[in-house]
Amino acid sequence: MRWVEIQTSATMSALPNMNTAVDGIDFVYQRRRDAATHGIRYDIETTESLTLPGSWEIVSLEDDGIDIVDAEFETVTHRLDASGKAHEFIRLSIGEL
Repeated sequence: MRWVEIQTSATMSALPNMNTAVDGIDFVYQRRRDAATHGIRYDIETTESLTLPGSWEIVSLEDDGIDIVDAEFETVTHRLDASGKAHEFIRLSIGEL
């Protein structure tokens, strides 16, 4: 596994955040606009239990919103369905293509 250096713009927040929505959870994070060119992939993973290490699953989502931050970065919003779940843990995994 190779570590990927993440550079951030002064106009953006480097950490993902979540907002509660009526029909789910909005997961918001910044990514490079040219991530594929740099061989970087972004995966959202979820689990219902932190006690089971292998329980994280990649969630396939469409981009619900993209806002341009600057020439290199954009802010991406994904809405995750939380219906019927007592709790859910979410993480952003950044790796090599």
